[in-house]
Amino acid sequence: MNWDAVSAVGGAASAAAGALSVYFASTTIRSAREAAKEQAVHSERLVASQTANETYNDYLRLCIQYPELSSYDVAKKRFKFSSPSYVRAACTIDTERYLWFVSYLLNACERIILDSKDGSDWHDVIWDQLDYHKPILTEMRNVWASHYYPALRRIICDVTECPGCEDCQAEDAGIRAT
Repeated sequence: MNWDAVSAVGGAASAAAGALSVYFASTTIRSAREAAKEQAVHSERLVASQTANETYNDYLRLCIQYPELSSYDVAKKRFKFSSPSYVRAACTIDTERYLWFVSYLLNACERIILDSKDGSDWHDVIWDQLDYHKPILTEMRNVWASHYYPALRRIICDVTECPGCEDCQAEDAGIRAT
């Protein structure tokens, strides 16, 4: 028997086994990294979704706690607002409470959009909530516009039907009504 040949075959087999071990180890590590990345993305989306839901639930609690502020029509009847321009100019405790309530709504909508990446899953909900306050949003749109991100400003423009404004024509990232 030629022991040199057997030794060479054994060495080659050991080298092949070592190469296979390295290959399988690197494949396993790569797969584990990809799985960890996918899990991180999933976890991030879950946390963002939960945060958006919590934000919306906080807003709904305020609507239940202060139903007189939950829509322009109800506030107008309860506080005897004559018009959106009156609300803007009057500086009464009631007009200020209503304006701060709407500001809270806008802030909540913006947080939902930011937490959910683009807000597309929430578009209809946000649109409906803003529509309850359409008269005051129409009145205050130009005053408040610079305070919020373009995605929210575009929804406000859609709700208030302001054709031709810069935000409605903006092409940057965000969502639009269908």
